[in-house]
Amino acid sequence: MTMIARPQIVSLLLLLAIAGCKSDREAQQDASMAASREQRVEALREDLVRENSGAIVGPVLDVLTQSDLAAVGEVPVDRLHPGDVVTFMDLNHNIIDTGVILKVVNDTVHVRYDRPKKNGRAPRQGDLMVRVPSRIHSDVITTP
Repeated sequence: MTMIARPQIVSLLLLLAIAGCKSDREAQQDASMAASREQRVEALREDLVRENSGAIVGPVLDVLTQSDLAAVGEVPVDRLHPGDVVTFMDLNHNIIDTGVILKVVNDTVHVRYDRPKKNGRAPRQGDLMVRVPSRIHSDVITTP
């Protein structure tokens, strides 16, 4: 090997090592962000359940924007039914939109969300779906 080739090989090896480290760093950052997001989801879930006994909270897993559909997971599907009205929130407790459950498929619910208002936005992956049970008080209902 000539003297000129050695520095080029060393440079190439250094470049590959740095690129490899960057990928590891990015993977660690992605894992850290995912863990942080999961913690925020769990904290918000606990807050909402504490405020509204029986609330169901699950993350939006996927969205089909052309069909106004969202798939939501990590929820007790046996407590959700087609026709249930739900609310979508971001991780900062901001209400984004509302929707109606169309069907329950395995461990996921499919929700048709309302078209966003002029200054609003559609739900997206990572947002939360919230179902709060309706409360009808017997003292409010009167019979003729």
